[in-house]
Amino acid sequence: MKLVHLCLMCWRTIRQASLVAIRFMQVSLPGRIMKLPNTVWSNVASNYFWSSCSYALLTIFLFNWLYGGYLMFFFLLLTIAGVVYEVQDMLLYHPDHPERSRLLVRTPAACALPYENIQLVTEDGVRLNAFFIKHQGSLLATAPTVLFFHGNAGNIGDRLPHAQRLYSECHCNVLLLEYRGYGRSDGRVSEHGLTMDAHAGLDLLLARTDIDTNKIVVLGVSLGGAVATKLASSAACQRKIMALIIVNSFTSIADMGACMFHSCIAKLPGWMLRNRFSSRDAIRDIKAPALFVSGQCDRVVPPAMMHTLYEACQSRKFFFSVPGGGHNNTFLAPNYSDVIRDFLGAVQGMSAPNPLSVVNNPAKFSFVDYQDQPLPPTPSHELSRGSLAADPSVVYDVNAASQPAHRLVLDSGIAETASMLPSSSSNLIQESHA
Repeated sequence: MKLVHLCLMCWRTIRQASLVAIRFMQVSLPGRIMKLPNTVWSNVASNYFWSSCSYALLTIFLFNWLYGGYLMFFFLLLTIAGVVYEVQDMLLYHPDHPERSRLLVRTPAACALPYENIQLVTEDGVRLNAFFIKHQGSLLATAPTVLFFHGNAGNIGDRLPHAQRLYSECHCNVLLLEYRGYGRSDGRVSEHGLTMDAHAGLDLLLARTDIDTNKIVVLGVSLGGAVATKLASSAACQRKIMALIIVNSFTSIADMGACMFHSCIAKLPGWMLRNRFSSRDAIRDIKAPALFVSGQCDRVVPPAMMHTLYEACQSRKFFFSVPGGGHNNTFLAPNYSDVIRDFLGAVQGMSAPNPLSVVNNPAKFSFVDYQDQPLPPTPSHELSRGSLAADPSVVYDVNAASQPAHRLVLDSGIAETASMLPSSSSNLIQESHA
């Protein structure tokens, strides 16, 4: 059928060209040739037309005979590429994992946290669900406010244990924003959509009058780290964010694909990737002080990617390494809250830092994991606001022997407390998605 259709198209094209050529010759040729009878012109046109059709049909037949297989293979590859392009979202976003995540969303009331359930609308008209966990009294207006971006699975109810530590131990207000297509939010998830969601969350906080809008901290975990980086690197938001915190995030989708599937994915041109999230490039435009929190037992996102982001960052930066931390339980490190508090205290203590300056010797935190047997007593260094801001080479050590055991996190992005584990089992942490 395709061959017949192609022949008909050629016939129509040649017929039109023949009529145009005959008309041109009648007008252009002088003298007696112009006075030839119309029957002669008709015979000329007929012969020219049918001979042209014969040549065209022969050309199509020979091309299909010689190169038809290559042509079919090309169209097959094109079809496969289109299917792969369309299913990339299915590989990256998991709003239905675990089951019923679109239906059951735990509220902060389950953790006895005071909150507001907010419905906000993005620039393109998509309705988003959010929980604003806020302090009471005067602390609401003075405490930093964390804009929290979650990972690629579950919903904001699954991040309540993380938010509870930020609220209770770090004394922060927390806005848990639920992406489009997740939980009770409307819409379909995409990279461009997540960018608009992030801007809508920031605009919501900036419009509030009951918080200090000069103390907005953007925190992203895994996929949320890429969303947070993209938000903080945009020119319109660089001066509106006090600090950036990235936990177990990646450098780009192409790099993650290369790690999980094949190295050739990293060499694909950008137009073949439906989602890019190139944090390695965006992090260079960050102006706010940044804290990078990396679990060294992360079996989803290679910890080396966090070091790459850290090295690429050009603002005032800090690094907190958790040797026993997996992809989903790094925030359960005993001194996680202490590091967050010290970092925020140092940021608030900075006196009008130059956002374009590059710190040659940025501060690094290190978390020393515990062991079964008691460790030799080591002094614990407390970082005051002044010492951290003034001495970029200080190292944050933990007296690990006195710390409790880690807790197990079962599902991707789900921070539910399980049984206490001995230190020898700290690596047996079930993880799945980025």
